Amino acid sequence: MNFKIVDSYVVGKNIDQQRCEDKVLVLEDFVCVIDGATSKSENLYNGETGGVIVSKIIEKELKSIPRNINATDLTRLLTNAVKDYYVKNDLYEYMQSHPVNRFSATLVIYSDYHNEVWMIGDCQCLIGKTTYTNYKILDAIIANTRAFFLEAEMVQGKTINELMQQDIAREYILPLLIKQSFFQNAKLDSIYNYSVIDGFEVNLKDIKIIRVADKSVVLASDGYPKLFDTLEESERYLENVIKNDPLCIKIYKSTKGLTKNSNSFDDRSYIKIEKL
Repeated sequence: MNFKIVDSYVVGKNIDQQRCEDKVLVLEDFVCVIDGATSKSENLYNGETGGVIVSKIIEKELKSIPRNINATDLTRLLTNAVKDYYVKNDLYEYMQSHPVNRFSATLVIYSDYHNEVWMIGDCQCLIGKTTYTNYKILDAIIANTRAFFLEAEMVQGKTINELMQQDIAREYILPLLIKQSFFQNAKLDSIYNYSVIDGFEVNLKDIKIIRVADKSVVLASDGYPKLFDTLEESERYLENVIKNDPLCIKIYKSTKGLTKNSNSFDDRSYIKIEKL
């Protein structure tokens, strides 16, 4: 291990932390943040959401990978692991035709052997003073639609507190979230395509590979609106958003906001390493 851990933190958005779909994993040759996707349905599998299950599948696979594996081979290995779960549980054909219900995750991983950070989906990282994200145009479209809906509700007299009691905005954008899923790992030529680990072939060109040219590396899920060099600063910025924009429609537009049973708009994970 040619690095040390400076900060590490994982917390779920729900009061019940067993429902957290994020994971941070530190191994001899890898550091990884796994972000299981928030379910768009009420389906549970053996009492767990798809996001929790896929995070566990990925975590298990990462613990046995060779230190010299590359980003492409890792992506294929993780994809096949999720696919195998579907097949063993007689879910493959269903998931093939119902992408909205797939067990989906994004991840960002530091390979000590290759001295690289690999990003699959919309996690984020901070290397030195440079932030890297995987922008998804659909997030902006749906977040703005949600913001419009909520501001229209407030114009008609609804209060922020009332809108946090029942997430009617999520209900409003749910049809768009379902439509969005058809672009997940899609093969058609479209600006709306995006890639995740979900048991189906990833568009390998979407994997972001970043050569690490600094000693400081921060990996995080998209539960942080903005990444800073310290966990304390990242948490402080998030607290400001939660305090001043709990619906997440102004300072930080999101497809989710705070509800009566949550402490943030999303699960969040943060880990900072320093190379030795």
